[in-house]
Amino acid sequence: LPPLSCRLLMPALQGFLMLLPSLQVVWRSLTDMFITPLFHSMGKSLSSVNVKTTEY
Repeated sequence: LPPLSCRLLMPALQGFLMLLPSLQVVWRSLTDMFITPLFHSMGKSLSSVNVKTTEY
């Protein structure tokens, strides 16, 4: 008989792996809605920043 932790861990892991494809879809839609536009706008606003280095 396997230890109790193994008997509890395996069904939880199997359930998580069954949910994984739907979680990937949710994560992809969240990144498409929020994170991608945020980084695009940050890139546009930061592209106009000029940095000059001077030697002393």
